[in-house]
Amino acid sequence: MAELKAVDPNTYVEYRLNDTTNAFQAVFIAPGPLRQAIPHLRHFFALDGTHTRSKYRMILAITVALDANDEVLPIYWGLIPTENEFWWRWYCCHIGLAFPSLKERTDEKWIAISDRDKGLVNGIKDALGRVHHIHCCQHIADNIYARFGKDCKKLWWPIARAKDLDQRKAAMDQLKKQKLATWKYVVEIDTSIYSACDMNTLKYSRFGHDTSNIVECVNSIWGEYRDMPPLIMLDSIYTWIMNKFSQRRTAKATSSILAPTP
Repeated sequence: MAELKAVDPNTYVEYRLNDTTNAFQAVFIAPGPLRQAIPHLRHFFALDGTHTRSKYRMILAITVALDANDEVLPIYWGLIPTENEFWWRWYCCHIGLAFPSLKERTDEKWIAISDRDKGLVNGIKDALGRVHHIHCCQHIADNIYARFGKDCKKLWWPIARAKDLDQRKAAMDQLKKQKLATWKYVVEIDTSIYSACDMNTLKYSRFGHDTSNIVECVNSIWGEYRDMPPLIMLDSIYTWIMNKFSQRRTAKATSSILAPTP
């Protein structure tokens, strides 16, 4: 396979070949302009993996963040063969190498949000230890719905979004009255990974997001690319990103307090 070369010297590209067959296995891409943008973004990003639909059946791993205009901005992405602990750790390790500020011990408080995939949870913990990893409340709500039904799912949201301990306790009491088994299920979940109350106490900000929908929307936009073979897909995503940057050059800032330009 031809060697992957970065167009911009600041672009971080890492790929892995199979040790025995020398076949392409995985790739991680972080364009130079996005690496330079990281310090100016909100300290919040979302990660997810989605299946591609070509014969190679790889996983497109995507990470997105929010800029000063509150717009979603993909910051890095890659292809991995499957979603498991090894490959998510590999992906997260390269996040740390491409963006040292996410790995170094500083006073900056970064939050990463994702679903509850065990491999991703451990990958972030091992490779990006200073990032506070929280779970998507919608995924937890879906699990509650699947196990305990619609009524219990409705009672979950006041618990997740309660702004103080009294509100959360009152919401938990309502759930306990509705179904004890659901209450026991929620009690076992660490509140620091979902609760708005805990976010306030720990002085983290989710910037109004308690789901990973911001990465789901990019999955949807890039949906047509997932039918393509791997390298053609990556080229199409790169072209989309360059067009996005071209549009952002003339975009107006919605708040001059947060940043003079997007």
